Formats: sequence, structure tokens, C-alpha cells
Amino acid sequence: MTAFWIYLSVTFTIALWLGFMIRRHLDTFDWRYRRDDIWTGFCLSLALWPLLLVIKPALILKGKVVLEADNDSALDLTGSRAKRMRMLDQITRNPPACGSEIIYRQGDCLIDGQKSISLLFRTADIESHFKGKDLPVFSPQEAAALVSLIRNRNDTQLEATEIPDSINFENLAFEMMANGYGMAECPLCATSYPASRLNKSFPPRHPGWNFDTYACPEGHNLFNRKAIHLLLR
Repeated sequence: MTAFWIYLSVTFTIALWLGFMIRRHLDTFDWRYRRDDIWTGFCLSLALWPLLLVIKPALILKGKVVLEADNDSALDLTGSRAKRMRMLDQITRNPPACGSEIIYRQGDCLIDGQKSISLLFRTADIESHFKGKDLPVFSPQEAAALVSLIRNRNDTQLEATEIPDSINFENLAFEMMANGYGMAECPLCATSYPASRLNKSFPPRHPGWNFDTYACPEGHNLFNRKAIHLLLR
């Protein structure tokens, strides 16, 4: 009987501790986008605390069972939705310094040893091209953050501003390029070319993802972009 009361007391203490961690560290974004994970972690910790304290005590002692994963990838598109939305809200409310130009790093780079290709756009061109249009981004929060960033720019700042990881800029960048805006850097030429001078090729289509290839005027393949996914039966 004594063991039962000890078990119950420890369980109650852990519940209080996790409740304290939730109240201290979690915000509206956690509850909006991670509610199920929070409650699942809380309930499992109360049911399995003897095991958790043995195999990974930090889950309870540091509250990690209910807190958001602390890693850099949580700010990009594959990470925590709550953390992304929190960052987008911060950009919307208090945009970072932005100059007359912005840089977007396009992945799927085709040059050995190079992770991405730099695409440069004038913020004034973005504002004028999309004025009165819906921005081709994936959420209203991304659109609000991008509008806030560009509208609060300082055109006298000559240093280009890098697009925050929390904003998926890819669709917007390629629409700008399709309309003749922007510059693309070719590391092999050590030169930036106007987007209108890039060569775009369409390899033969096949089942699965198909990619369009972009090359500089000198014939150096720079990067791919997903074009269409074909499913054949």
C-alpha cells in the first residue's frame, strides 16, 4: 500500500512539474498547432514515467516530452509548424531590416560542391509586379510576412537581404523570373546573368517527378526545378 501512495505522489509531482513547464514555455502557437502532441506527451509521461526516468530522464526532468524540439530545422519547411508560424508572426509584426534587393537561395543545384544558386531580385520589382495580386506562397501567414518585409524596406540599404527560411519563396521567385525579373549567379562564370538570359530545357517526360533545367548563357547547368509529377497506370 505504501508503494502505491509513493507511486501516486510521484505521478502527481510529475504532473505539477510538467504543468509548470507548459505554462512557462508554451504559447498560443504551440496550442494552435501542437495541441495533440502536447496532451499525448503529458499523458504518456504520467503513465510511463518509471520507464522514461530510466531510459531518457530529460524528457521529464527538462520537460522535453511536452516542449517543442529545439533544432535549427524547425525554422524551415520540414520542421515544426508552430515554430514556423511563430517566426512568420514575428516578421509580420517586427520585420527585419530589408534593403533594395533580396537574395533567394535555390536548391537542387547542379554544380558540384555548390549547395544552391543565388537569385537576386529588386524589392521594388516584387512590389510592383504583385500589386493587387495574390502572392504565390503556401499560406496567408507567409504572404503577410513577405508583404511586411518588403513594404518596410529601406531602399538606401544596398546590401541584399536574404529571404528568411520560414518563407517559401520558390514559386514567387520563378514567377518573377518568368516575367524577366531578377539575376542568377553562375559560380563557374563568376558572373550574374539576367533571368531573361537563362536557358530553360525540358527533358523527356517520364513517370514520377520531372524537372526543368536552368542553364547560364555559357551552357553551365545551374539548377533543377520540379515541373510535373506523372502517374502512369
